[in-house]
Amino acid sequence: MSKKSPQLRFEGFTDDWEERKFSNLAEVRRGLTYKPSDVQKYGIRVLRSSNIAEDTFLIKSDDVFVNKEAVKIDKVKNGDILITSANGSSRLVGKHALIEGIENDTVHGGFMLVARAEKPEFVNAIMSSSWYSKFINIFVSGGNGAIGNLSKSDLEDQKVYVPSEIEQTKIGLFFKGLDDTIALHQRKLDLLKEQKKGYLQKMFSKNGEKVPELRFAGFADDWEQRKLEELGNLNRGKSKHRPRNDSRLFGGEYPFIQTGDVAKAPLFLTEYSQTYSEFGIQQSKLWDIGTLLITIAANIADTTILGIKAAFPDSIIGFESTSCDVVFIKNYIDIQSDLLKRKAETSSQANLNLAKLKEMNLNIPKLKEQQKIGSFFKQLDDTIALHQRKLDLLKEQKKGFLQKMFV
Repeated sequence: MSKKSPQLRFEGFTDDWEERKFSNLAEVRRGLTYKPSDVQKYGIRVLRSSNIAEDTFLIKSDDVFVNKEAVKIDKVKNGDILITSANGSSRLVGKHALIEGIENDTVHGGFMLVARAEKPEFVNAIMSSSWYSKFINIFVSGGNGAIGNLSKSDLEDQKVYVPSEIEQTKIGLFFKGLDDTIALHQRKLDLLKEQKKGYLQKMFSKNGEKVPELRFAGFADDWEQRKLEELGNLNRGKSKHRPRNDSRLFGGEYPFIQTGDVAKAPLFLTEYSQTYSEFGIQQSKLWDIGTLLITIAANIADTTILGIKAAFPDSIIGFESTSCDVVFIKNYIDIQSDLLKRKAETSSQANLNLAKLKEMNLNIPKLKEQQKIGSFFKQLDDTIALHQRKLDLLKEQKKGFLQKMFV
């Protein structure tokens, strides 16, 4: 394909794309600068960087409002594109979203820009393409403590290849539909996670209570307090060799789990970023499927259950159940994660030690009820994981279309 036409096009379009300045596609407007004394409980809503998440526009419960006398700029409209133009974190500069659902008078803040276009869906889509990311990487200043900044004039002067208006409309509506589908799946996923959080609060006893707020039918016995070490074997992972980064340790067939793998793992961990060689496994230990992993350094109190045999370092504790349901215990520890983080020893890096975990008190029911609760949360986690995979697939599909449908 020519550099002036994309790899993938809708049927019936063959003309080359033409180079235009961004200012020919959209009018870029600076945001409102206001004083602390202008802020009030109700009034004109001011949009900020927090109103953009995952390329989606959000109305926030903590949005700022100012009195109408402070507003000296035009109000935003649905269909405008909100852009972060300045932020202490340079990686957030340039993020954008199509404004939707605004019902009351609203403006954008001084660290934001708004792009108003005749084809807003197309402009928003092209701002997700490689053209825009390259522009941001080159023109956004920041780093070394400086606030990252996107200049209005730099954006306006940037040149980009665009098709005819009819093709712009077609492309814009295609990506708008894809974004709406992604947003719908994200809302479903967020709702499932909130439902799980609610069940966790109600289905586990707390504050010394002998029974939880919500139980399955047929269970009436009081829950009993037990120490974690009474329910199974707790030991730190093993990685004795020094230096830890010795190349001889890695590159073999044995999965080597690290704290970052635990942090992003679902209920059962089956994916990993590193492996041990024969040399590596000899100075470590291969743990069995079903072992509960609890991180005690870097990421404190993250948990997952091994779905594969694997080794891990001493920054992770392994719990092997002898008299309890491991899924139940995992969810119990997840509820207590904030408390465990507070208990972490203060040093150059926060650390939760083995002794504290062994002495951890848990209110637990009899095994049959543990298994019932564990099975319930496993099913819920499986549903969450399924929705996450669907969402990830949609995002990958969008990424592929963005690569092929723009010059």
